[in-house]
Amino acid sequence: EHRNIDTMLSLLDDRMFPLNRAKIESMIYDSIDSMRQFNSAEECVETMVKTIDMFSLGLTMNETLNAFYDADKITPEFYMKMRMLIKKMTDFNLKERLQDYGEALTLYENIIKDVSVSKNKKNSAKTKKNKA
Repeated sequence: EHRNIDTMLSLLDDRMFPLNRAKIESMIYDSIDSMRQFNSAEECVETMVKTIDMFSLGLTMNETLNAFYDADKITPEFYMKMRMLIKKMTDFNLKERLQDYGEALTLYENIIKDVSVSKNKKNSAKTKKNKA
């Protein structure tokens, strides 16, 4: 029984592009291939330890994001942008996984700013239309 793996995969689920067997297998192969790129087992383990909290944070963010999306509390645009960030945080390829919390925060802040600007433009257009 693979309850822990199934739970982890359910936490990685993408509402717009759901995981399927082929995608899951690809993720596992990416993980194995990335491990082969390290110079030593110690370097690989060091990277795993360094990035496990980022991975866990990504899982938590994804679960929350999906709950907001399912409840129609966020736009598809925001969902997709956040999924791109979460993908970097939970990448099975250890060489590609986001490692720097400062970078993660900057990427998140940029998403918030971008969505806020987009929302303000839409509200401004609605106001102009209503005045006309």
